[in-house]
Amino acid sequence: MTLRALIIDEEPEFRRLLAMHLEVGFESPSIRAVMPDDRARSLLERAATDFDVILLGDRTGAVEPEAWITGIDALETSPPLVFFGAEGKPGAREPGLVLWRLRRERFGHRALVTAVDAACRAWRERQAAEPDPTIGTEALDEDCRFGGLVIRGYRAITTLAERADSAVYLAEDRTTSRKVVLKVLREMRHEAEAGGPTFDRFLREYEIAHGLDHPEVVKIHDFGVADDYAYIVMEYFPDGDLRARIRAGLKPLQALGLARGIAQALAILHGAGVLHRDLKPGNVMFREEGTISLIDFGMARRSAPGLDVTLACEIAGTPAYMSPEQGHGRELDERSDLYSLGVILFEMLSGRKPYEADTPMQVVYRHGNDPIPSLGDGLQALDPLLSRCLAKEPDQRFPTASRLAEALRRAEEELSLAAPGGG
Repeated sequence: MTLRALIIDEEPEFRRLLAMHLEVGFESPSIRAVMPDDRARSLLERAATDFDVILLGDRTGAVEPEAWITGIDALETSPPLVFFGAEGKPGAREPGLVLWRLRRERFGHRALVTAVDAACRAWRERQAAEPDPTIGTEALDEDCRFGGLVIRGYRAITTLAERADSAVYLAEDRTTSRKVVLKVLREMRHEAEAGGPTFDRFLREYEIAHGLDHPEVVKIHDFGVADDYAYIVMEYFPDGDLRARIRAGLKPLQALGLARGIAQALAILHGAGVLHRDLKPGNVMFREEGTISLIDFGMARRSAPGLDVTLACEIAGTPAYMSPEQGHGRELDERSDLYSLGVILFEMLSGRKPYEADTPMQVVYRHGNDPIPSLGDGLQALDPLLSRCLAKEPDQRFPTASRLAEALRRAEEELSLAAPGGG
């Protein structure tokens, strides 16, 4: 569906800037950019049918911006409004018509695209899913309560995980009746004022997963932001994650096949210019039909198309699965994710991690300095494959996820011939 946007502001350069952001962030948008005059008022009269969102700047000539906001709010039906002013908190959402306020001089491309997308989603949800009049407001609110928050449109089922600033719930989409995972970030106001990294990771997770429409990447169904919280609604995986399968024990052929599937998923990510940076068994999920999907892109980073250049990064991720360069805060490219996959493969084959220690920093040290352990137990034939995956230097690893996937396929074939019973 093509985004239809109306931009109103007195400055032509600002109107062009907003239009440029929309053209980059959305596929073939339809944009009308006008002065705050009678023509704009005429377009607003048809806004409910002609536009999906209104972008209003605070340069509105002789009429104060708040008067324009009041006028838009007075319309019988109006699409959501994103307002750009000198004041206001980045990403602040208000009840009623004005869903988002952004600072005129200090918004980024991602903030604008996210604001427009979230505003349009909220409006479409409000249009498509009016509350059931047979259900009292109090009962509806209680049914839609996630911790101390009420998120309309979703019924809480159970809490899956909880931390000080966030929680993950199993929920039901009231519109489709499907089970979904609803991830909530709390204390949004504090995060926005402090330029909090948690909210930044939250936005990144939404943007990357939403932009990668592929079976091997988790599906994002919805996204919303308010003053005090933000939430992502994503695909639910009833068959759980890779951790449970490792605990239950995997045959070598099963492990190689799963590793090949993960490598193919990484090839999709890397082809889109994304490094995962937190690949681990808990982020590899299973659908009912047995296919895998990668989740949790909060640590992910974008790089140049094809990843021809490396990407400088801070230390982030899970120490047990970090490459030596990631653990020491050096530049990364896609081969860092391949190292993490090597750790997962070692764990699937042996039931243990290649490097363990009492503290995270000791684990990081061992990844960078200890010899690569052997699988043993009759799996020594796979040691060369693991040694290349777990090489300390990126240049000694497989150059791409596709090359690793092909090596894993060959290893499967060789193991099948050597052990026809399944390894």
